[in-house]
Amino acid sequence: MPSEYLYGTVAGFKVDVEALRAHYDSTIKSIPALEYKVGDPSYVGWSVLSRDASLEDGIRRVSLDPKKQGIPMVQGTKPTPICTGPLLDAIRQLQGLGLWLYRTRMMRLQPNGREMNFHRDAKNESWRLHVPIYTNPGCFFEWRLQSGKVERVHFPADGRGYFVRVDVTHRAVNKMPEGATRVHLLCGVRGRPSATLYDNAFRL
Repeated sequence: MPSEYLYGTVAGFKVDVEALRAHYDSTIKSIPALEYKVGDPSYVGWSVLSRDASLEDGIRRVSLDPKKQGIPMVQGTKPTPICTGPLLDAIRQLQGLGLWLYRTRMMRLQPNGREMNFHRDAKNESWRLHVPIYTNPGCFFEWRLQSGKVERVHFPADGRGYFVRVDVTHRAVNKMPEGATRVHLLCGVRGRPSATLYDNAFRL
């Protein structure tokens, strides 16, 4: 995917989103989640692929100092206890496309006008892969471009996956009332997606 793109659909990928929702509801959501930022319960998650196979590793920003984590500074690729059934099937399908996945998480953003702060995850070109599990019409991914313009897109929970740029200033929002939770499978991907792996791409 050329570096001037913001996002694109993962080509050749479609999962049974109803099965993923059932897995989330029956297996994941009752497990205590870890806050992305300490003291902020509005954005929480569970690790799917992590460095030590735990549900907590990689939810918060990974420290660059291995002594602070107590585990080797390697990319998190070990399946955790929730990586079973349709969730494991989705991971294997993505890996079967040739994608190197790491630090993979199930992340939940609460409603009631919740807006993450605009931020960048990297200085150099970097991509994540999102598979929406639960969403609503008030959920958006937003980028703030160098011109000051805010580009906004809604990713439907229809079984498709989406590559998104995270070195461009961005955030997620959930503007719907109570009960309208947003849940995404969020995967780190190594390198720039190749031309055979995306379609419907949107330029900067």
